[in-house]
Amino acid sequence: MAFKLSKTNNFNTKVEVVTPTESGEQKWSFTGTFRILPADEDLAGKDYVDAIFVGAQGVPVEDGISEADLLNLLKKRPDTRNAIVSAYNKAVVKKNQTSSLF
Repeated sequence: MAFKLSKTNNFNTKVEVVTPTESGEQKWSFTGTFRILPADEDLAGKDYVDAIFVGAQGVPVEDGISEADLLNLLKKRPDTRNAIVSAYNKAVVKKNQTSSLF
């Protein structure tokens, strides 16, 4: 399938997380769904992660956690929040590609 540029080119990418636990660090991953943030979008009063992160698949969760609660939890925890930002930046700004983020 050929690529077509659109106003909402959402994409999926792997999010690699390192979570501190009582027995040390636990490495795990999930697939995040992101929206490409336009350079001219006004983020005044908005959270960056809320603006870019729209979904998750493959997250190991306890029973009874809704999709909305899961997204909120992933966006608020420091370990997953940092991993989300890192995965987005790596996917959008590839090696040898100039960036409008900087």
